[in-house]
Amino acid sequence: MAANILVVEDDADINEIISTQLSRNGHTCTQAFSGTEALMRLDPNGGPLPYDLVICDLMLPGATGEQIIDSVRGIDSALPVIVISARTSTADRIELLHRLQSAFPEQFTGGVSDNACARQLCPELIVPDKLTGKRAYLHRMQHTEICVASTGLHGSTGWKLAEYVAAGRAIVTEPLRYTLPGGFEEGKNYKTYTSPAECETQLRQLLADPAAILAMAQHNAAYYQAWLRPEQQVRQALRQLETGEL
Repeated sequence: MAANILVVEDDADINEIISTQLSRNGHTCTQAFSGTEALMRLDPNGGPLPYDLVICDLMLPGATGEQIIDSVRGIDSALPVIVISARTSTADRIELLHRLQSAFPEQFTGGVSDNACARQLCPELIVPDKLTGKRAYLHRMQHTEICVASTGLHGSTGWKLAEYVAAGRAIVTEPLRYTLPGGFEEGKNYKTYTSPAECETQLRQLLADPAAILAMAQHNAAYYQAWLRPEQQVRQALRQLETGEL
């Protein structure tokens, strides 16, 4: 099905490549080469947005990609947005930690372990050893209502996500690239973010709604019991062997 797509990318060559490829597949593309231009094209004059999809870079002149996403969701929260960015995951995580420390100084606990890379890139984010040990980490996690997760190497599901589920915590995570079994769903088991600003927004929404935190925690505790406990994983594997699904 043909779609109307807004392509927001300040690099003219990249914008043209994306738009050309999409047009060849029957879609109609509107190009914007700055954040300011994108905001102008997102002004619906009181009506619905004329787009079925927005493809947006994060690093833009004028308004930032995060501001574009906020504008889209303020007008049409159901409109899908694909984020493209050359920013490194390391830089993103450093920015995320700074933002959450600033936004939630009394509530947020997070940082990086002391190592050569951390001492060079973000020494101000290094947390003391007493907070990074396994026992201290598990104790703090189990007494925290909301846990923030990020993707692992090569876009894999970060291993801490399973720990947060097992502990029955509410979760805010980067989008999952792999489907998990048993109905592990966005909105029910977790909320997602694609930028530090969106992570802060999702956290504020949860913190303002204790009932939502409790419901998500209960869903995750139930999911752990049904799918992640070791004996359940063995049962699932045996069932797949019996049915030939493996």
